Amino acid sequence: MDHATSLSFAEKTQWLSITACPYCDSKAIASEAKLAARFYNFGNSRIPVPIGTGLVQCGECSLVYKTIIPGKGLLSKLTAATQASLWASNYDHAAEIEKIRSEVRGEFSVIDIGAAGGEFLNAMAPYAQRRSALDILHFERLNVSANGEFITGFLDSPNLIWSEYPYDVVTAFDIFEHLYDPKSALKNIAKLVKPGGLVVIETGDASAVRRTQNWYYMTLFEHHICWSPRSIARAAEDYGFEIISIENKYHKGLLTVPKATGRLKRLAYELSPRGYHFLQALGGFDGSTPLSPGLEDHLRVILKKSDPSRRRPPK
Repeated sequence: MDHATSLSFAEKTQWLSITACPYCDSKAIASEAKLAARFYNFGNSRIPVPIGTGLVQCGECSLVYKTIIPGKGLLSKLTAATQASLWASNYDHAAEIEKIRSEVRGEFSVIDIGAAGGEFLNAMAPYAQRRSALDILHFERLNVSANGEFITGFLDSPNLIWSEYPYDVVTAFDIFEHLYDPKSALKNIAKLVKPGGLVVIETGDASAVRRTQNWYYMTLFEHHICWSPRSIARAAEDYGFEIISIENKYHKGLLTVPKATGRLKRLAYELSPRGYHFLQALGGFDGSTPLSPGLEDHLRVILKKSDPSRRRPPK
């Protein structure tokens, strides 16, 4: 199958088949379905969804995962090629900052996982002198603070190269859905945060929607897994974190309201996802699945790193 028209043959083969839960390795299945979308859209790339791509909810930990995902090389290539248009400064971080400041007193250090252009770190300047970032590439518009650091790599890399000087706060907004190896990611986060420090996570909530296979969130090229309160709670217990709070929320605040055409696209997609994609392809459009900012389909989780002696080793 021609997975991506702009890629070489070697790159087209860089799709990974997932046959067990990426978190707990279980092959138990609570539910399964086929992904509804026909195309992924990522920056300027339009990529046919590989035939047979399914969505499975783990019968052991409840994590939802795709059965075919792009490899790290393929994802990195497309991210580098489209960084100018990805994750532009179109979000309002006021709610996230208010939440952190309600939990942390005084000045603190922070590292933002998946910092992209650094918009959140810039917004944190009045409250955190040491501001650092971790991402798969250094976006041209990203600047860390003078005493911060930039860590290049995937959060779930087995060997992150960094200062080994941990942080008061670790933030991961819209990152936990991108993970290839959730266990390695959680191990790295446990190292990045100080004892008693906080981890603030925002990610999609698989339990908030009925038709996961039609949910825009899971039809995105770079989204591999989806958590629920149950799977987050298990991961927190496994890796030595106490849950301070966990709540449903909208996607992080958009600065712009969708235009009328966007609302019409959303309505058409809700009525018939397959019909929507068929008409998009027939008309030569990108076929992107429309975002629904009015849906409380995300989780905001605040974890506190507990005493290491209380940690229960993961199974």
